[in-house]
Amino acid sequence: MSTYLEIRSKLETLSRQEQLLLLEDLAVLIRCGISQDKKSSLLELEGLGEDIWTQVDVEDYLNQERASWTG
Repeated sequence: MSTYLEIRSKLETLSRQEQLLLLEDLAVLIRCGISQDKKSSLLELEGLGEDIWTQVDVEDYLNQERASWTG
């Protein structure tokens, strides 16, 4: 965290134009890093949150949801 604070204090010494230029450069670096990251698959979400449903009666839940559709 000290590195962050050091960089931030140096940032404050830059002119507004230099700060904006740095911001643009950082945005490009971050975008490039994101695009190079491994693409995620929707299948990686399989089973996520399944523990929430362990104590829920599925039929009862579906019936309640369907009843809410009709007003």
